[in-house]
Amino acid sequence: MSCLADNLKYIKKKNKDLYDRLQCYNISETGGINEERSFNIIKARDGEKIVEISLEDNKSISLNSRYNPKREADKWASQYDNIRKITSVILYGYGEGIFFSKLKNRIEKSAYIFWYEPDFKLFWFCLTNFDMTQILSYDNVFLYVEGINSKNLFMDLCNNISWSMLSSQILCYHTGYKKLYHEKYTDFNLIIDKYKYALKISQNTSLKYAKKFSVNILKNIHFIKKSNYIGELIGKIPKNIPVIIISAGPSLEKNICELKKARNKALILATDTAVDYLQKKDIKFDAIVTIDGDKKLERIGDEACKYLPMFTIPDAKNEFLEENEGRKIWISGAGYLECLYEKFNIKFPEYIAGGSVATAAFQIAKMIGSKTIILVGQDLAYSGKITHIGNVIDGYKSDGEDLFVEGILEDKVRTRYDWLRYLQWFESAIEQLGDDQFVIDATEGGAKIHGAVEMKLSQAIDRYCKVHFDFDDFLSELNVTFTGDKYLEICKDIANISNELEDILRYSKIGVEITQDIIETLQIKKINDIEINRNLNEIDKLKEKITDKKIYILLDEYISEDVAVIFKKNKQIYNSEVEELLDNIKSNKILFEALINASNKLKKVAEKSVTKMYDID
Repeated sequence: MSCLADNLKYIKKKNKDLYDRLQCYNISETGGINEERSFNIIKARDGEKIVEISLEDNKSISLNSRYNPKREADKWASQYDNIRKITSVILYGYGEGIFFSKLKNRIEKSAYIFWYEPDFKLFWFCLTNFDMTQILSYDNVFLYVEGINSKNLFMDLCNNISWSMLSSQILCYHTGYKKLYHEKYTDFNLIIDKYKYALKISQNTSLKYAKKFSVNILKNIHFIKKSNYIGELIGKIPKNIPVIIISAGPSLEKNICELKKARNKALILATDTAVDYLQKKDIKFDAIVTIDGDKKLERIGDEACKYLPMFTIPDAKNEFLEENEGRKIWISGAGYLECLYEKFNIKFPEYIAGGSVATAAFQIAKMIGSKTIILVGQDLAYSGKITHIGNVIDGYKSDGEDLFVEGILEDKVRTRYDWLRYLQWFESAIEQLGDDQFVIDATEGGAKIHGAVEMKLSQAIDRYCKVHFDFDDFLSELNVTFTGDKYLEICKDIANISNELEDILRYSKIGVEITQDIIETLQIKKINDIEINRNLNEIDKLKEKITDKKIYILLDEYISEDVAVIFKKNKQIYNSEVEELLDNIKSNKILFEALINASNKLKKVAEKSVTKMYDID
């Protein structure tokens, strides 16, 4: 049992929740796909230990070659030779570990590994008889066992893998598993397809709005003077105060008036899309949640909610934040803001973005530690052709494919890809909540959210909204994050943005000159030419100077669309070293040119924000 003990030790270190769940499972009851299957260890002809699976009708199959499993694994791993640097791996089945032992030499130690096991019984057998610590020792390994924690795969992929990493990601499967679990592999691939679709949408959004979102951050930075960050609320709001999240699904019309009974008995968060309808119905709420950087919204600045606090992120639409004069509460630092706050030993709690304002609101409730989270208007489905409360049809195109999921009031309800992604996010997020938190779905319609307790809103309010709580009073006793000398210090840091951009501008202009010189030189000289090598070293130094600047994290986002072409070259095969070097230099030139343009544009925005920082209200 030494293998099992060692393996479980690593699993416990990586994922305590999974470890605890594994301990609770009875191996004799859990089984695999087919209870008639049994597993044995046999020796291949070369002496290597492999797993043999006994099937019905006295048939059997082995996970690996019965002759030379190492040679088989070598051949399997050779298909990934064209990928210079594998940044993430999705691994379907591990088995005895022979396949992975050949793959690991092609993977960076910092790579993300998403390891999926479709059969608990086979997984436990291998866990007991084989050393799996070679994969469990990786820093960023995520392990999923079907029937235990497999629902987390989709969300973990979305939250950890960016679109720029996709070209250096590989999906690989243990060949034995593909044969044994063909149907399950098909279902697994559907999850991967949905994740890649979500990533594609994220990529398109990121590239399309990168410049606007970066500008939003600089424009919004002056709100620091009267803001808090979400960490300051943790442990301050009593756990027995429920958080009610109001979304704009069509079902909200059924129970919206019930929300009046929850006033001052819960923290009521209105998603930005629900604000207009809530005001029309004279429903009071405690705060607005907005995260979108380009969405069209109405009545955010109306007198009824103009002074309400706003939970938001630094790249949210500047016009919304300007219309609202209430306290801003940052739920995420969005990169650059985090850099500023780190100087004061302020660390933002983990914010796992789900892609919608409703998932952001859920994260707020989770982070502040509310025991009871109540969802209202979270349909995630159509009502006829209606997408939102107030008979709104938002014009979303679903690529002509009808999608259906289990409903609360109906067997099946029609949904679309983005809602399906949010639904999966909610289910995974609920599964990961601690024992002291639970979710009530009081939507009273729409898609069924597995893991949430379905309840009428009136019942949820009567049962859980019993203690008086006034969020206005709470905030009035909470000082803003930066006051006095600390505020003056952060003003100086923000004022320094212009200087940093000026430095980056100067370095980038030099970079363009050097790259152009190398391009011309490569036409007539060899790769090892002293002058070329000197210039290459200079490029590296310039890039290091640029990336060392705090503001670079913002510039990197701003230029993402301009340099997107660079990320598509990971698998490119070159005919010669000169050709490869030339392409690399051209990519660097594109980078420097993009930085010149970005620095010029953002300097003007930064200067206006600095002025507002020093303005006295």
